Amino acid sequence: MYPILAGMPDWLIPVLLVGGFGVIVVIVILLRKYAPMFKNDEQPPSPKDVAKEELDRLLQPMEEDKPKEDEEE
Repeated sequence: MYPILAGMPDWLIPVLLVGGFGVIVVIVILLRKYAPMFKNDEQPPSPKDVAKEELDRLLQPMEEDKPKEDEEE
């Protein structure tokens, strides 16, 4: 069917596929580590900051449902 693949053993095709994806992964890792445009300088927030923001969000004062005087008329 394909002349390039005709002479290869059957086990070599999956090995080449896995190897090709492995090379792509290594290139991406190296780019993210050494290329300045792919570096992520943003630091994740500390667990204390995350906990404080979550508590502030959850512990907001609740407003009571009081009927307004305008609605009663």
